[in-house]
Amino acid sequence: MGSISAAQAGGMYYFSNTNELLQKSNCYNTEAKNLQQDLTTLGYNTYGVDGYFGQNTYNAVVAFQKAHGLQQDGVVGSQTESAIATALSNNSSPTNSNSNILKIGMSGTDVQKLQSILTAIGYNTGGIDGQFGQNTKNAVLAFQQNP
Repeated sequence: MGSISAAQAGGMYYFSNTNELLQKSNCYNTEAKNLQQDLTTLGYNTYGVDGYFGQNTYNAVVAFQKAHGLQQDGVVGSQTESAIATALSNNSSPTNSNSNILKIGMSGTDVQKLQSILTAIGYNTGGIDGQFGQNTKNAVLAFQQNP
């Protein structure tokens, strides 16, 4: 794997040379898989959680950076890593007393039930995994437009 430099930092992930990782996208990396899962949880579509840091993961990182006012370079450095951790923390804690509201970034059995219902009536949620990501959001929006 040569000069690929992807190391865990503080239990998270830190990619110090994203361009090299993009060029070596056929190399599996657990840190890339963790990153993909976190971005998916936050609603940024990596088009799969497969552990390969390719163009789709890069695009999701750039979209996250743009949405959070960070430098849009596709590199998961300390600022991006911190922003992801903060966003995950904010998404996992309840923001209001109405626990019946489901939104992007949430996960659990309620989301899984929603995905099951939407899938059963013909809306593609991208799977029934209990993660409210972009595919589930798109299915909800499609349902709301054509109930």
